[in-house]
Amino acid sequence: DATVVQILQAMAIKLEGGIMLGFLWSSPFNYRRPYEYYPQDVQFVWGKLSRDWIIHDNDKQRWVLTSGCIFDCYREKNKREGLSLRNKFSKEVKYIAGLFDLSYGSLFERDINLFYKTFLNYAVNHSNWGVFIKPKHLKMDEFPNKTINDTMLKLRKEGRCVVVDDAQNTSPAIA
Repeated sequence: DATVVQILQAMAIKLEGGIMLGFLWSSPFNYRRPYEYYPQDVQFVWGKLSRDWIIHDNDKQRWVLTSGCIFDCYREKNKREGLSLRNKFSKEVKYIAGLFDLSYGSLFERDINLFYKTFLNYAVNHSNWGVFIKPKHLKMDEFPNKTINDTMLKLRKEGRCVVVDDAQNTSPAIA
């Protein structure tokens, strides 16, 4: 966001009397970006956190609509694949937390490590919890933090952690 192209598009749309629609592509609340620009008249957001961020941003949209993640849709095929993923967990697992890593990189390493540790520690502390991990660009056997690697290995051996390839479609995981 905040690209020259987007600024020019917004100006052209306003000059022609149109409205600009927008949706979240990634997390808008990234404190490492100095400025966010959302010129849309209607902004579709994922949930309360992103809605509140957009509402309190300097750029004021006329309408902010909470729609959830719009990239995935429910299909019967996704339900079947989702059940297949669910069956990879131990029968003792009653609650599965989904960890969808969307931004791993050296810039975010500290934050992502904390993110992973939080999810994994919940599972460690609750014997009927599991963690489903879908990384963005990382092979999980190459995770750069030994503590996280060891915890994932322990949970995987117990059938309480399932890690899919980063190419896995998100829809079946959500299903």
